[in-house]
Amino acid sequence: YTFVVTSPLSDRKYTAYSNQEFDILYKFLKSYIISNPSRKIIIKIHYKEKLSKYNDLLKLSKLVSIYKGYLSFQELLISYPKSDIICFHSSAVFSMQNLNLIKNIYCLCDLIKTPSMKTISKAIKEISSDDVIFVK
Repeated sequence: YTFVVTSPLSDRKYTAYSNQEFDILYKFLKSYIISNPSRKIIIKIHYKEKLSKYNDLLKLSKLVSIYKGYLSFQELLISYPKSDIICFHSSAVFSMQNLNLIKNIYCLCDLIKTPSMKTISKAIKEISSDDVIFVK
């Protein structure tokens, strides 16, 4: 499995334009799916975001779904250990107790060229493990 863990970056004014995080996720997932055509992708939307924000990602593949349940990301990760994670930043992803459950983390922070995201990316790089792939 691959989990996409979203963050309300536009709402927090961390992006260069509204919904930039969606555009980046769409482009990244398009290429990720080509490389991993049989991989199930579950989008775990941040609780402060609308479910509809990411509906167009469902058009990329029949294997892409949006999780609408009540479990936290941490609880899902326990059920699907050694999954890949795609995210910008998330304390749920980068907390030390979860890192051993994750196969690879594709961190998309560097794709947003704002001062806020540069600061976040730098902080993640200081604490990250070898399992974090910083997408450029």
